[in-house]
Amino acid sequence: MADSDTSRESMARDRARRLADPGGTWPTKRRLAEALRRLIDRLCSTAAPEANLIEATDWATRTAALFEAAGDVEEAQAASLYSGMHDFGDRGPVCGLSNPIAPPMKTESDPESQSASATVTFGHAYEGAPGCVHGGFVAAAFDEILGMVSSYAGRAAMTGEFTVRYRRPTPVGVPLRIEARFDEHRGRRIHTSADLFQGDIRLADARGLFIVIPDDRFAQLEREFSERQNQD
Repeated sequence: MADSDTSRESMARDRARRLADPGGTWPTKRRLAEALRRLIDRLCSTAAPEANLIEATDWATRTAALFEAAGDVEEAQAASLYSGMHDFGDRGPVCGLSNPIAPPMKTESDPESQSASATVTFGHAYEGAPGCVHGGFVAAAFDEILGMVSSYAGRAAMTGEFTVRYRRPTPVGVPLRIEARFDEHRGRRIHTSADLFQGDIRLADARGLFIVIPDDRFAQLEREFSERQNQD
């Protein structure tokens, strides 16, 4: 178990270091992502005249072309339980600070109690029923933090299944809190659970089953992705 504890501690330190000081162009990417989140949040409901929309479309088209022509950055990877996941705190679809489709959700882990907490505010881009967060995004937030606490098993794992019970509508534009726990590890099966709160009101809860996978599975997934990219 000592090796697993060391791996978890190393992964946590590396994640914290990257979030605090990502280096390179990541800080600028984070600022751009935040501006894009504001744009996405207002796009559907804006009363801006068509001329402004055309101007924004032209800018977005030109910028996308510039980024496509620039290609992808190659970075040295830190040692981790999850090969290829070293920059997930920036690119992740739920927590990624440099990903404009991420709310983003901010997480904190507590290895001593084998738990984690998160704060998130879903903007209008995540709205389903009027004024309510679409249930699929609530599920994605749960999956993110349940996967985070599954790492306390000291083994790489992926979601096998999870269930969500929606107790109340989750409001848009309101600070929310998620509390998650590592419950049990038997063989290849890791059990986790979490609750979503608005203040002291529980809005939803979830239970997750994660399946331990070979240590090199994430590296294999990354190789397969690179091969598909090269074929394109």
